Amino acid sequence: MEEAQYHFTSRALSRINRDRGILGPLVAPDDAATALAAYDQARIEQFRKDSFVGTGPEVAARIAS
Repeated sequence: MEEAQYHFTSRALSRINRDRGILGPLVAPDDAATALAAYDQARIEQFRKDSFVGTGPEVAARIAS
């Protein structure tokens, strides 16, 4: 799950930028983590909760529920 969240960081930044009207390619997770530090962390955590990210069994369980 930790590795999945690490890779999801790029997607989280892309989504936040898109919502602000900034379109561009995905960036490396380390670069995304640095950029995300400037944003509202509560919003980022909610986005993580609302997304299907994790191990195969974890994602399958969320889809089933």
